[in-house]
Amino acid sequence: MVDNFERLVWRLWPGAVLLKSRRLEGGVSARVTALDVQHPDGHAERAVVREISEEMAARNPAAPENEFRLLQIVCAEGIPAPRPIDLCQPSDLRSSPFLVLSYIEGARPGVNLALLNVSRQLAGLLARIHRLAASQPGLAFLPDMEERMTVGLAGPLPAGGSLNEEAIRDAIKAAWPRRLRNPRVLLHGDFWPGNTLWLDEELVGIVDWEDAAAGDPIADVGNARLEIPWTSGAEAMTGFTDSYQELAIALDWTDLPVWDLWAAWRGAGLGGWGLDADTERAMRERHSEFVGQALARLGR
Repeated sequence: MVDNFERLVWRLWPGAVLLKSRRLEGGVSARVTALDVQHPDGHAERAVVREISEEMAARNPAAPENEFRLLQIVCAEGIPAPRPIDLCQPSDLRSSPFLVLSYIEGARPGVNLALLNVSRQLAGLLARIHRLAASQPGLAFLPDMEERMTVGLAGPLPAGGSLNEEAIRDAIKAAWPRRLRNPRVLLHGDFWPGNTLWLDEELVGIVDWEDAAAGDPIADVGNARLEIPWTSGAEAMTGFTDSYQELAIALDWTDLPVWDLWAAWRGAGLGGWGLDADTERAMRERHSEFVGQALARLGR
């Protein structure tokens, strides 16, 4: 493995030396490795090798290429995301395509951060992402979130669930399809605190763009609203929602309960995530509360 990384460094930066490689924690859909590189002129650089999982590769073989193209666009727009360095095709180094990205110095948000500060910064970053219209040149390859939802609901119930999935599916189907109430924008697709990086209480990066899509911006809001309480509690979710609504006053919020439920459907498989018993129990309780509130707003 290390020999392969050394060869990769030589290929990308002739004359450079690999000082160290280490696996980064937190990735589920991809294997992520940090490379410390020293260039011939003496300056050091840290890069990241991102290898998608076999499941993701089977579901979307173009995922590495699409993520590379997307990161080029979002970085050009000033969104704090990893800068794409190279898209490496299958070779003697790896059997599947993989990305080499810049390293963003930062950490996942900690409980010591003020909830309101975190919520405002998360909302501000998401609003910046949503300023990119899906019709923008270069984004035509993005999948459609509404189509993704339709296909997902037609499939089997999420594995490892038992979280009222049938009621969730029935409620979404009863409320859908509706006309698209908001402009189609770039969606991160998995926007939540665990995919953000922080430094000195400042939000410095958003990672893991493989689920990006085009669609209603409230789809991203719903995903964040589900997952924020898992890490930071209901107060943080309310603060995030209020902050985003202040920044996006022109949006139609009628379908928020539907997108909340779609997020809950996607998160219903948490029983297969390898969580410890106490964490899983707490997350199931919050998931059930979240679903109950969304169903009530739909009159079900």
